[in-house]
Amino acid sequence: MALGFRAAEVHEFYKLFSPRVVQRSYWRIPGLRSRFDARAVEKGLRSVIGARTLDSEDLRTDLCVITKRMDTGSPWIVMNNPRSRFWETPPDRSFIGNRHYPLVNVVRASTAAPNYFDPEPIQIIEGMKPGLFVDGGVSPHNNPALYLFLAAALPPYQLRWPLGPQNLTIVSVGTGTYRYRVSEDDLPWFRTIGIALHALVSELSDSQQLVLALMSWFGQSPTRWPINSEMGDLGEAPAPLNQPLFNFLRCDVQLDDDWLERELGVKLPAKTLASYRMAAERQIRR
Repeated sequence: MALGFRAAEVHEFYKLFSPRVVQRSYWRIPGLRSRFDARAVEKGLRSVIGARTLDSEDLRTDLCVITKRMDTGSPWIVMNNPRSRFWETPPDRSFIGNRHYPLVNVVRASTAAPNYFDPEPIQIIEGMKPGLFVDGGVSPHNNPALYLFLAAALPPYQLRWPLGPQNLTIVSVGTGTYRYRVSEDDLPWFRTIGIALHALVSELSDSQQLVLALMSWFGQSPTRWPINSEMGDLGEAPAPLNQPLFNFLRCDVQLDDDWLERELGVKLPAKTLASYRMAAERQIRR
């Protein structure tokens, strides 16, 4: 969309592209190799993005892509911001400036979900091994709304965006949420490992709820979303110093029976609802 594609075009691209990406090969052994071939992702992205780099004049808006560098254990907030500290390659060539990063590789890195796709290598320093990047969703910024606010407001980024709901609106678009649950009967026979894996997965959901709570409190929002049974939706909670810092719009669908029937008048069979919660290739194709 930052390149000027309409939402309808992005939708058509996704329908064409996703079945090719999630083709499972019997030669890819679970636990030893990623489930899907990342070359299909790169090929599809390159067909749309081409050889553009992060400093491309074709980008019509500011762009922020969040990924996580595994070899250093740090989230990376990559922006086409000429004022940022790492935009230009320094005279001593101690790193390659962000402006030179191929846009295909940056986007691919942000979608390299562990277990599903291999990490994306990106050259950071000439002559040295590349950094290994995975999906930014495995960082605290799975919902990037809070960090985008920080990028707009904090001095190091030098954007100096004026604050207040009359100046800044942050729109957070989700892909369907639900509270992650697991019962004892759901755990495999190797229960200790199973509990550990489920706990790590649920931590992503917890991070999203924390971001939602902070954004709902710091900003003013006409779209109220419940945080938990104790806090509610924070709709009546005054902002710090009674001064909302921005206007916050959260757009999402809660994949729970009660919410769907109450808000949308939709009642789905239990199997259908469960299928919407699965990140499996069969469901993506549908």
